[in-house]
Amino acid sequence: MQSQKTAAKDKIDMTESAKNDEKKSVKKKKKRTNPNPIVVYKRWCKACAICIQLCPQDVFKSDRDGYPVVVQPFECTQCGICWVHCPDFAIVSTEK
Repeated sequence: MQSQKTAAKDKIDMTESAKNDEKKSVKKKKKRTNPNPIVVYKRWCKACAICIQLCPQDVFKSDRDGYPVVVQPFECTQCGICWVHCPDFAIVSTEK
């Protein structure tokens, strides 16, 4: 009876240590330090607002002329939707 309890306790200890190892191995999300993760070249942009509409993080807002302006740069996840869908190639990532 004593050995069964010990075996069960060892099994529980092993599963708990495995869970702790998994928690340690999960990488923490890096905090963005670049204040300008993307650049919008206004000379190339035709103010179509595709980037503003497609951005899942609402990083862009339009200025009074309708051009996109990066208003929440630290919310940008570098998903690439804005620069891939930009018909004028006016949006460029500054991240590596």
